[in-house]
Amino acid sequence: MDAPEDLTRGPLPEDLQLLLHELKVPTSDPLLPLLGWLWTQVNQTTNTIADARMSFIAALDTRLEKITTSADLLVGVNQQMELTRKSVATISSETAERIGSELKAPIEQSLSSCRTLAQLLDRLLRDTTQLLERTHRKQLRAVLVAGFLTGVLTGLCLSSLGFLHH
Repeated sequence: MDAPEDLTRGPLPEDLQLLLHELKVPTSDPLLPLLGWLWTQVNQTTNTIADARMSFIAALDTRLEKITTSADLLVGVNQQMELTRKSVATISSETAERIGSELKAPIEQSLSSCRTLAQLLDRLLRDTTQLLERTHRKQLRAVLVAGFLTGVLTGLCLSSLGFLHH
């Protein structure tokens, strides 16, 4: 606020004049210019505060509207999230049931087929092993007989050559 350096007798504000008239203050009082200046300053300050209050209320109202809108949106998002969660849970349980009902029989059948195949392969392996053992024994006998016969024939040939020379 500016200091009242030049307090001249000018017209006082009307509301102050009415108040002074009610209080019966003489118009020649030397403090009236100071009182008039103070009165004007207080009114200006009151107006400034009122303007600031209105600006503050307007800003708060705008922010309150935004907060209300945001809160409403969050409530809507929360509801949608809950609906989505329920839908996912339902789909998940339905999928689990469906997999269980639709794939259980084929999986069990596949397992049974695999077990049967494993038994057949085991039997085939045993049969093949036995066949290889028999074949190996027959080969050994054949080599033994062939060696014996070769030895007998060689002996006969040599002995017949030996008799021929004598």
